[in-house]
Amino acid sequence: MRLPNWDIELAEYIESVANAPFAWGEHDCCLFAANAAKLITGIDFAQRFRGKYSTELGAARALKRYGQGDLFNTLCDIFGEPCPILTLQRGDIALVCDGERHGVALYYSEKFLNANIDGLKAVERSSVVACWRVG
Repeated sequence: MRLPNWDIELAEYIESVANAPFAWGEHDCCLFAANAAKLITGIDFAQRFRGKYSTELGAARALKRYGQGDLFNTLCDIFGEPCPILTLQRGDIALVCDGERHGVALYYSEKFLNANIDGLKAVERSSVVACWRVG
């Protein structure tokens, strides 16, 4: 279930981190999406990962130790079965792949926003691997 005023808080959050520097374990693609999901639902889906990594290698280790080994299976464990891309609503999340790397993006204003070293960037719809509903 989505909280009252989630849409206003989500817009304010996106604006506040639009140019935030990328930092593993602080402001990376997974925590960006998890923070958005927390604003929407009040649930911290990344609680078991917070403070557990500060590097890319550490993030991979955290997925193995506290998650299901990889992003796809961890997202399925947290959010359930993936949903069709055509059913997405603002605030839902997606697993994206840019060729070699997988990441998490937030669906917002018909775009998939991903936190990366260049700030928040829209990723192509064709890079979406799977999607999940939030709340």
